[in-house]
Amino acid sequence: MIIVYDKIGQMSNRIWSAVPSIAYSLENNEKMIFIYFGDYIHFFPHINENPLIKFYAIKGKWAILFKILSKLSKLGIIPARFRDLNSKVSVKFIQGWRSRHMVSGNLIAKHKADICKIFGYSNEIVEHVNAVFEAKRKDNEVIVGVHIRRGDYQKWINGKYYFSDELYSKWIKAIDAELKEQGKNTSFYIASNEHIKAENYLGIKYFTLANSSSEKDIYALSKCDYIMGPTSTYSQWAAFIGNIPIRFLLSREEVPTLKDFSKVVSLFYFESGQSMILDETGFRYVDGLQYNYNRI
Repeated sequence: MIIVYDKIGQMSNRIWSAVPSIAYSLENNEKMIFIYFGDYIHFFPHINENPLIKFYAIKGKWAILFKILSKLSKLGIIPARFRDLNSKVSVKFIQGWRSRHMVSGNLIAKHKADICKIFGYSNEIVEHVNAVFEAKRKDNEVIVGVHIRRGDYQKWINGKYYFSDELYSKWIKAIDAELKEQGKNTSFYIASNEHIKAENYLGIKYFTLANSSSEKDIYALSKCDYIMGPTSTYSQWAAFIGNIPIRFLLSREEVPTLKDFSKVVSLFYFESGQSMILDETGFRYVDGLQYNYNRI
């Protein structure tokens, strides 16, 4: 049995922290439980349908178990073999956020369909978003998703990835111009945790979802042909489930081009062969598969 006990960030962080263990569980027919998924469970009506995979909120006995495991982990007294996803011990205690190196991208790809089914959204969300995008695609060959992350990003890493509307407008126009050179009629879907000021995006053909929400926006992003925005596990999950290329905007000076986009293999690892690390200067793309667990 695999017990995943991360308490890491918001919804998409917790999803990504579960993915390696899910892939391993499905491959080896070994039961996995995630004991701190919290209130996000209700977003996913199929989350507990697979008999091998179970998610729980932090209540009752699970809350007690979480506290015990967290304490033991801080004290460093859980033996290494019980923290190794590939160990042959009967029970493993996994901090999923730090375990993504324990399974390969190939294994995640092998079980991607089942992973996406576990985190499938409700028919209400799917049908609503699909209807919007079907209507938009009647007049647009390409839809580019733009994730405008504000809120906590204003202070995170001293606001390094808290970008202005002026910058987003510049980036959108750069991609639009490139697609127009290819003869493509393009619209932009904008997802944000703040209100979009239309006056800051004059001359840009874009749309949003009425009465949107976190789960609607992430599914909508997955229906686009490309995604761009600041580094985020949120948009990265949308790119993964939609099997579409993404590009993270890491500098106010950069100008994105279509060749910069790549599909997601696993968390912070891309089909281009690049991965992302976070150091004292911020996030950056690097060649090959690299991790720095103390930061991301």
